[in-house]
Amino acid sequence: MTDDRKIYDIDPVLVDVPMPIVTPRLIIRPATIADAHDVAIAKQEVWEQLQTWMSWANDGEETYEATLRVFEALADNDLSIMIARCRDTGKVVVSTGLASEEEGVFHTGYWVSKGFLGRGYATEATAAVMHYAHQVLHAKKFTICYYDGNDKSRNVMEKLGFEFSHTVKEGKARCADDQLVDVHHYDLSDMRRIPPLEISWGTEP
Repeated sequence: MTDDRKIYDIDPVLVDVPMPIVTPRLIIRPATIADAHDVAIAKQEVWEQLQTWMSWANDGEETYEATLRVFEALADNDLSIMIARCRDTGKVVVSTGLASEEEGVFHTGYWVSKGFLGRGYATEATAAVMHYAHQVLHAKKFTICYYDGNDKSRNVMEKLGFEFSHTVKEGKARCADDQLVDVHHYDLSDMRRIPPLEISWGTEP
């Protein structure tokens, strides 16, 4: 799980884009109010971890009502929050997204549902949206960050091809306990570093 604060507080990507994104195990679409119930349940099952590693995970944000409120505020084709569901079961697997920092530069992040942790889904979903952003949205650079101590997310970032950029000392207050933590920032400009992935978009599987 990576701190995806910018997915919630930077101008979203609002474009007419072909959906869904399809990978070998996932179907990825922009979040809608129809996702709110399932996403709220998924958040509640990993809420302790989310409050440790995600800057948006304030008390109460795990509820259906809070999730619905966030999703109701999204415009059509808003890519800032995207939900990856299992192709076989339809269950929520990963929440990811793309937020535009400036032209051609996108911030991304992710968190993974309890039953799917440690099985490569964060890498698959995030690589998918990165390939998509590069080929459809003409992305030139991606950024991502994580809280100090979240070594699992750092490992995912490195698998995705990200390289260390800089650290902001005591950059955020952790939602779980308000303790200030260092935030490590990574970026990727060479699109060849994104791991190869079988991917399509615009057509239902």
